[in-house]
Amino acid sequence: MMQRQTRNPELFLDPEELQNLGLLEIEHVLNKVRKTLADFPDMPRPSNPLHNALNRLIRYELDYDTIDEFNRFEALVRGLNTNQYKVYTAICDAHHNDISGLFFVYGSGGMGKTYLWNTLISKFRSAKKIVLSVASSGIAALLLPGGKTAHFTFKIPFNPEPNSVCGFKKDSYRADLNRDAALIIWDEAPMTHRLAFEAED
Repeated sequence: MMQRQTRNPELFLDPEELQNLGLLEIEHVLNKVRKTLADFPDMPRPSNPLHNALNRLIRYELDYDTIDEFNRFEALVRGLNTNQYKVYTAICDAHHNDISGLFFVYGSGGMGKTYLWNTLISKFRSAKKIVLSVASSGIAALLLPGGKTAHFTFKIPFNPEPNSVCGFKKDSYRADLNRDAALIIWDEAPMTHRLAFEAED
C-alpha cells in the first residue's frame, strides 16, 4: 500500500517503520475526535523522520538534484550586483545563525528581484533545504523555480477577515511542510491583503 501511496515501488519499511506508520494512522484517527497519542501515556509516539519521509508535500519540495542546484547557484551568485549581494548575505547569515527574520526587498520592475530569488532558491536547495517560493499572482509564480501562488501553498481564504486562519490543521502534512521550510520567498507581497499574512502567521 505504501509503495503505491508514495509512488515508490522500491520503498521498503522495516518492522519499526511499520509500527511508526501504524502509530501515525492512529494519531490521525485520534485527531479527528480532538485527541492525540499524548492523551494515552502508555502508548508509544511516532517518530518524525518517518512522518517526513511519508509526507508527499515534503518529498516533492526535496525532489531536485542538489548538484544541479549547486551548479546553478555558482553561476547565479557571480552575477549579483552590490545591493543584491547585501540582501543575499543578510538572509544567509540569518539562516546560518538560526535567527528568524522578515526581509522586505523593494524595487521597481527590472531591478533584479527575481534573479535574487532564483539565487537564494538554488543556494538553499543545493544544501537540501526546503524553500517555498510563492507569489501573489500566477504569472509571477511562473518565474520562480517550483513557484506557486501563495493562496494555493498556504490555503489562504480568498476573502480573509480578522482572525482568519489558513485551510489546514496544525498536525497536517501541509503544516509540517511550513514548519520544515528553511526559507519562504513571497514575490509581489504588497499585492496581498495584510490579513492574508496574519492568517499564514
